[in-house]
Amino acid sequence: MRLSKNDIYRMKKGDYIIIAAVLLFAAIAVIFIYCRKNGDAVVINDNDIIHTYSLNDDREIDIRNDSGEYNIIIIRNHSVWVEEASCKNQICVHHDAISKDGESIICVPNGVSVTVKADSKNDIDN
Repeated sequence: MRLSKNDIYRMKKGDYIIIAAVLLFAAIAVIFIYCRKNGDAVVINDNDIIHTYSLNDDREIDIRNDSGEYNIIIIRNHSVWVEEASCKNQICVHHDAISKDGESIICVPNGVSVTVKADSKNDIDN
């Protein structure tokens, strides 16, 4: 049996199922990303020392360790970001500001993580 050119490029039932599954997964991912609750607090973990700050209060936080490494973290307009850090790669500094529940910025070389938390769970979780 010889296949014609049209038979090679014809979509089968399985192709449609795969396309539908990918589109469904993408739609669910978009819903979860855009339905996240805004955060209420910032939790900063500095080598197992926990600091908690309100996202409602604008402030500058200077985190320094014994070996001289530092991170300067800014909370402003209900968002938080790393303004300056002593690490070489500067990934934490280039990260966008975060404000939604569960978002994080992590500076691995300095051992600092910044996470936004909400007081109450999202309506989707209830």
